[in-house]
Amino acid sequence: MRPGPPGLFVRSIAELPVGLPRGTFAPGVVATVAALMGASRLSQCVAVDQLGDLASLSTSLESVIRCQREAPSALTAPHHRGPVAQPA
Repeated sequence: MRPGPPGLFVRSIAELPVGLPRGTFAPGVVATVAALMGASRLSQCVAVDQLGDLASLSTSLESVIRCQREAPSALTAPHHRGPVAQPA
C-alpha cells in the first residue's frame, strides 16, 4: 500500500518474478517460521509470538501452520534475481 489522496491508500499490484514461489507469505517469512519451528524446535504458539517480536508481524496460529506447509516448496531452490556481475 502506498499513500494516495489525503487520508486514503492505493493498493499497488505487481507481477512476481518467474520462478518465485507463490504463497501466503514471502519466502523469507516462510524460512523464518521453518527456522523457528525446525532448528529452534519452538511450538506453533511460540512461533506466532516470535514472529511478532522479530518482524512485527501480527499472525495467527493458522498462518504459522500454513507457512509450515509452504516451507518445503519455498526452500527447495533459491530464487535467482538476475545476472551476477562478472569481475573485470
